[in-house]
Amino acid sequence: MDEFAAIRAIALRNVLKADSEDFLIRKVFRSYSKTFHTPLYLVESLPLQDVLLAFFEDLFESMEKADLENERLDIIETDEELRARQKAEDADEAEMHLLAVEAINEEKADLGKIKLPSEQSKFKAAIGKLSRDVELINSTLEEVRPEPGIKMIFDDTFDEADLEKDSFGLLD
Repeated sequence: MDEFAAIRAIALRNVLKADSEDFLIRKVFRSYSKTFHTPLYLVESLPLQDVLLAFFEDLFESMEKADLENERLDIIETDEELRARQKAEDADEAEMHLLAVEAINEEKADLGKIKLPSEQSKFKAAIGKLSRDVELINSTLEEVRPEPGIKMIFDDTFDEADLEKDSFGLLD
């Protein structure tokens, strides 16, 4: 593998995982560089604390008040509160998964109850109505179109301006 391919592979892995500290810092540097129109090599030479402060201020300025409140609560959350919240979220997710499985099973059961011939007749009736509507639109368009005997004739017999002079010709 050549160097270019190796760098691409590392970048792809970093983006897919997005959890290494180095990747996150480079992401902050890129964001700072784009936001404040600063070359990346200069951003890397700035104090990390200043770059992070500007990054988070810019991020928080674009948030709604409710999202800011959620961020504030996340920042002041203790480790015990975090574990309890994650446990509750996992339980909610498991419950939603079970409800989704039940709904899928109910839908499968309902599929067996569908009477296809009556459903097909409803579709055929709808298609018939649609074709009548299309015919009506086409007949209306034919009424609006101009008669085929109308012709447009363009006449190019105007006096041509002398373009050699210092003037705008016909605009004088």
